[in-house]
Amino acid sequence: VGYDMASASLKIAKTEVRKSLKKAIMSLSASERHQQSMALCRKLMATSAYQSSKRVSVFLSMKDEVDTSPIVLDVLNSNRSLYVPWYDSDSSLMKMLRVLSLDDYDSLPMTSWNIKQPATDEGREDGLTDGLDLIITPGLGFTKDGRRIGRGKGYYDHYLSKCHACGHTPVTIGMVFDVQLCDDLPTGSLDMSVDHVIHL
Repeated sequence: VGYDMASASLKIAKTEVRKSLKKAIMSLSASERHQQSMALCRKLMATSAYQSSKRVSVFLSMKDEVDTSPIVLDVLNSNRSLYVPWYDSDSSLMKMLRVLSLDDYDSLPMTSWNIKQPATDEGREDGLTDGLDLIITPGLGFTKDGRRIGRGKGYYDHYLSKCHACGHTPVTIGMVFDVQLCDDLPTGSLDMSVDHVIHL
């Protein structure tokens, strides 16, 4: 049965799907998550979208997400520009801010979510200024055709809408553990899809 519903029941359906996806992800052992992460990163880095991109946004992973650290290192080591998320925890505002080097990356403080993030949005180049070529997009679940369900804060939906409003259309790619690939997902008109989904 496809998902097509009013907003109240959409919200309930999303809550249920998030719960079951989180449970499925936590059923993977640390070594399974690591092995799948390495394979997914290799697969992503072999794509033409990645290889042709100069300005790359990469999410910095929590322990239940695909580990993006190989991509972070590759972007920094290949003279491309790396942008990472800066979240305002009181709203759905997110910016993509430039990280200049491995030392800069290593010095980023940890948030309460146990991920690195620039301490402030001041003094760093904002990815929206000149646009991004590629945004590697997190999510709890994806369908093969790019529909996505996040954690419910709307950070990436808002950010991608803002990119389009500024006239920038970055390529968006999601990466999924095998248990995160879904046949269908409850999505609404404000939920942004990604262009490609990397899966094993």
